[in-house]
Amino acid sequence: MPKINIQSSDGVIYTVNSRVVKCSGTIQAMVEACSSLQDSNSAVPLAKVNAATLFLVLSWAKHHRNDPENNDDYVNGYICPWDAQFVNVDYGTLIDLILAARYLEIQGLFHLICLTVANMITAKTTDENSFDE
Repeated sequence: MPKINIQSSDGVIYTVNSRVVKCSGTIQAMVEACSSLQDSNSAVPLAKVNAATLFLVLSWAKHHRNDPENNDDYVNGYICPWDAQFVNVDYGTLIDLILAARYLEIQGLFHLICLTVANMITAKTTDENSFDE
């Protein structure tokens, strides 16, 4: 499998198997649109994703690289144990992940984070969800 270099907004370059990033519509479109990105020295620039978030996104993508394209597990409310551990992060990181998933067009990750946030909200009382001080 060919390797692809991906550069975060803060300049960190990750080299990944092209199969890992097949879930990203954005990265696939960039690679297809620019033949120079298929050169091993070029990198796909991701101006809206920092290195820490990109590392997490790529970890998720690597774990799910063999999943079927139309996996409805998240839509049906199922979160596998690996994903449950993956999303066990602070709220700020969840926000960064959902923004990255949306920007990178990774539907599975987007649905996982949305389901996680929805579960967080439904686990709280009305008073705990209130924005009043």
